[in-house]
Amino acid sequence: MSARTEGAAEAAIGSACRLLHLPTVRDDHEHLALAAASEHLTHRAYLAEVLTTEVDEREGRRRARRVVEARLPRVKRLSVLDCVACTEGRRIGRPV
Repeated sequence: MSARTEGAAEAAIGSACRLLHLPTVRDDHEHLALAAASEHLTHRAYLAEVLTTEVDEREGRRRARRVVEARLPRVKRLSVLDCVACTEGRRIGRPV
């Protein structure tokens, strides 16, 4: 491997992450690299940290997407219940 300048390395990482569809790695690689350097992680430990972060983000997005796709009814709470409308329905004779 050839030695790269910081600018060339950033460009290569950004390009490779777009090509491989790794948005979390593209967005967080600099932060993760600084954290790895301060914790004196090995290359394998750093790679494991980066990949774990990507997998966690993907699982979160997948979970959120599946909830939307399920078209579940919105959450209803007693705090938003319109008690006036409920009592008016009873006076008219409609079931609640």
